[in-house]
This record gives sequence, structure tokens and C-alpha cells, in this order.
Amino acid sequence: GAAGTGGAGSADLPPRPPTLLAGPPEELPTRLAIGARLCNLTIPSARGPERALHVGGANVRALFPVAPLHDEHALTLSTLSYGRHLHVTAAVDAAAIGGAGRLPVMLADAAEELGISTGARGSRGLP
Repeated sequence: GAAGTGGAGSADLPPRPPTLLAGPPEELPTRLAIGARLCNLTIPSARGPERALHVGGANVRALFPVAPLHDEHALTLSTLSYGRHLHVTAAVDAAAIGGAGRLPVMLADAAEELGISTGARGSRGLP
């Protein structure tokens, strides 16, 4: 099915709204922009440790990267790989991006859509 319609086999499901990544990439800043200020996006990425980490004998299940929101940037998405997962965090200027509270759902939907389109099995939760 078309992007945002729920895909094949979803006749019984209501249509899904388009994800953050739906549409031409060159229109992403426009989709995120508010008022006269364009959304500037920073995406730092870091490769995490290859071996499992332990703290006090307990296995570390997830690592979440944190990057600052730079001046004149409205959104920073940080990524860090750990184990077989990619962990993503967002720092957002809510005054510059309307509906910023929907960002976690939009990113999760976009990741799920990407997983479906590539045949990868995704997980919204921790292992």
C-alpha cells in the first residue's frame, strides 16, 4: 500500500497518518518548520561498544545518547548502536517545532515503516 495507508493487509485498520520520513527528503525541513524559522537538524551518530557491558554484575540493556541542542537548531537526533539495537534520543525546541510531543510516536512509526520496507524485524521496546 501507499505510505501512510497502513500497508498491505490492513483493510480492517484505520489509515495511519504519514510518518516524519514520508515524502521527499528535501521537504523534511518544511515539514518540521514553524513560522519564519526553518528547522535545522543535527544527527550525531556514535558506534557503541561491541561487547555487552555490565554494571555491578547486571547486564546493561540499553545506552541512550545525549547531544545538546545547538544554537539556531530546532532538533537534534542522537543515535548510538549497542548490541543489535540502534538507540535514538531527541532534543527539541518545542517553541520552534509545533507538535514536538508527537515526535517519539512519529519516529517509532518511521522506524517500523523502514523495518517493514526492508524486511527487517523491528522492536519498539528493550530486549
